[in-house]
Amino acid sequence: MTGGGACPTRDWSAGSLGLYKGGGQSAVTQFDDFKVGFDNNSDGDITDAGDDILVDDDFNSNQTTLTYDDNGNLTNDGVHLFEYDAWNRLRKAILTDGADETTVAEYEYYGDNRRSRKIVQNRGPENIENDGGDTTVAFYYDNKWRIVETRNGSNQTTFQYLWGTRYTDELLWIEVNGDPTESNDTNPDDQSGESTADARYFVHQDRNWNVVALSDADGDIVERYSYTPYGSFVVLMGDSGDGELCSASLNSSVGNPFAHQGLPFDQEKGSYQNRWREYINWLQRFAQPDPLMRQETPFRNRSSSEDVVLEQRIAARRLLGHTSRRYDQRCHSCGSSRRDPLGIRDGLSPYQYERSNPTMHSDPSGLVCDPPNGCSWSPDRPCGYDFTNACNSHDGCYCTCGYGQNACDDELCDDMHWTCRYYYNDAWLCHRLADIYCVAVRRWGEGPYCDAQIAGGCTTLPPGCP
Repeated sequence: MTGGGACPTRDWSAGSLGLYKGGGQSAVTQFDDFKVGFDNNSDGDITDAGDDILVDDDFNSNQTTLTYDDNGNLTNDGVHLFEYDAWNRLRKAILTDGADETTVAEYEYYGDNRRSRKIVQNRGPENIENDGGDTTVAFYYDNKWRIVETRNGSNQTTFQYLWGTRYTDELLWIEVNGDPTESNDTNPDDQSGESTADARYFVHQDRNWNVVALSDADGDIVERYSYTPYGSFVVLMGDSGDGELCSASLNSSVGNPFAHQGLPFDQEKGSYQNRWREYINWLQRFAQPDPLMRQETPFRNRSSSEDVVLEQRIAARRLLGHTSRRYDQRCHSCGSSRRDPLGIRDGLSPYQYERSNPTMHSDPSGLVCDPPNGCSWSPDRPCGYDFTNACNSHDGCYCTCGYGQNACDDELCDDMHWTCRYYYNDAWLCHRLADIYCVAVRRWGEGPYCDAQIAGGCTTLPPGCP
């Protein structure tokens, strides 16, 4: 691939570029009153008239206390106030500076929890699609909860998206309707009776499915993306073909909304829509607790049976293409083993994002590991010996990225024998039943293990998994 055009050149052969505190080059010890600039005459400061000041700011070090409603949903992140509907879905985002409050977006949903429309307001005119300016966007999906088309407030097609099969959010290309008032067709190959500004951009993603570049039909790079581990990004434009980039922006120059791990980014509120939950990248956490975890947490004020919540999880996995029988099992006595006594294998926080390791994990659904289902096809309490907790811990181990099947199976055997030893007075029959379960899981566990690794969002599957 080649670049899209030459960048303006500048001579950086003299002077130095760096981070300065105050007027000199002393080390920066705190983020309050610092400057970033170019020392044109190499005199050790950036206070001369010819020096270029890039950043000159006094940071406000005041901390913001996050607030939540009774359902555990984030209501104030220090920048926005959030309101939710009865199903804990984000309904409204309100920009606040402490004194004034301005509604910047309202969101609507289909009955199956997919977002149907967003109305952005009080943000000023939209100069480029999806740049956070005032607009109305309607969303249309395929059967895996992926956006395949967006339309404006006049029901005119603005974008269409083509998705791949290797991963839920593998985005192949973006088609842009150059003039929605002329036609709903975004195909640039068909210019009959429509805008010649229609365009197709090919999407390039890294191993963690972050969108890293867009290229046009000629193979020229249109823009590139640079990320922090948790998904904050800048868009780099003007590649000359040799890696020189002459401008940076927080918005895509062609209106692409997809970024970190292929998820859509809402510029108007500065965070991601991660299907079941909102993900706030700069806080490195979800705005809502996991739907399944609500029933065990004290802030839940609406009752929900275990089967109903589990059905929601099963439905989500089916939408994302996970249809293994493993997810259709019921869990009527989910517990935890001595190795995870609080049932928090995924972390202490119900808002934790990808086990605090987003460079190794992905999470297309906004959900943590699938709920444990006891001993699956085998009885949870053979002959009265209760192995439910050991099996539940085993389920959690299977969906933890980086844990091998053999290590998880060994842990299951240890837990079962520990149960026999400390709960059933070292009963001979209990130990023999544990041996049988151990042999069975080592013999037939590879399929469920691979399914669990996929459902856990592991970006690199172990050898032997499809």
